[in-house]
Amino acid sequence: MLFGGIEVPAEPTRFTLSVFGCRRAWSSAFALVVAEARGVVIAGNRAVILASDGTAVEVRADPAGGFLVDTGPLGDVAMG
Repeated sequence: MLFGGIEVPAEPTRFTLSVFGCRRAWSSAFALVVAEARGVVIAGNRAVILASDGTAVEVRADPAGGFLVDTGPLGDVAMG
């Protein structure tokens, strides 16, 4: 679960990155997906990290030059 409780899932959580509605391959390496999201944001695009448990976060540029992670409603990012 992304930034949620401490529940242990029945199976390992996998992560993917959605950019412009196109999803990349699933990975169990959260650090790799975060690094990919940072690269997408540096290039000026919006990135959404999706978890196999149905949770998601948006990563975008901070006006001060950093990164913002938004766990709020993301619209249509349904797993499928």
